[in-house]
Amino acid sequence: MKTSGYIIILLLLCMSCAKPNLKTQEEKELDPRLIAKDIFSIVNKERQNQGLYKLIYDEKLADVALVHSKNMAKYGFLSHEDRERRSPQERINMYYPEVIYGESGENIGYSQGIYKEAVAKNLMQTWMNSPDLRANILSDQYSHIGAGIARDGSIYYGTLKFIAAVVKIHDRMIKEVEFGSEGTLKFEFAGNFDRDDLTVYCQFPDKSARYYTFNNQFYTGIAPLTPEWIDPKTFSVTLKFDKGKGVYNFQFGRGGNFFSRGYTVVAK
Repeated sequence: MKTSGYIIILLLLCMSCAKPNLKTQEEKELDPRLIAKDIFSIVNKERQNQGLYKLIYDEKLADVALVHSKNMAKYGFLSHEDRERRSPQERINMYYPEVIYGESGENIGYSQGIYKEAVAKNLMQTWMNSPDLRANILSDQYSHIGAGIARDGSIYYGTLKFIAAVVKIHDRMIKEVEFGSEGTLKFEFAGNFDRDDLTVYCQFPDKSARYYTFNNQFYTGIAPLTPEWIDPKTFSVTLKFDKGKGVYNFQFGRGGNFFSRGYTVVAK
């Protein structure tokens, strides 16, 4: 799995020309959520200037970003690794388990400001001045973005999360089945690519089990599955769980490739 590089950017801009009392009052009125939305708007403007498609704002991904920004603001550190030694990908997997994604990236930084537009602009300017962080913002590999801003006094910590989403898992999905039974699972397509390029595989608990296709050809330990489209964003796959007792891992990708992380069903 391709993973974008990470670089720590420190940004501390002093707004010396504002009156002290006015600065204190206006800082109290800054809404971190509005700063995050301003950053999202600037990101897509930068992408539009480069002829790139717009990223989709994902509220759940923004929640993941906010968790990290709050952690940095509370404990006064700036790092992609949090105090629990979790990486950016591990935080996505922990706080957003229902999304299956490929590439991911993260930008972090901090800034001062008395206006939300200034905080957003200063953070974005610094990220755009860094080749690697600019590459995250202008990457054609991502589909979704989330921004989280947290405040510590006059300092605003910012985290941008990027992912190449493939599918999202619905609530009340099948998690356990009886061995030998047939089951149908529904998923939400979240990719920014043609849905006809969606790839779905299932890895069996019995790695020697054969899955026959046509002309007596077969796969061993794994099966390619054909999505059945219910509507433009929802599809299902059907499988008979007779290839061993244990974990069946449904994996997703595009163009014949798939990512290691998937959705598991246990056959008992």
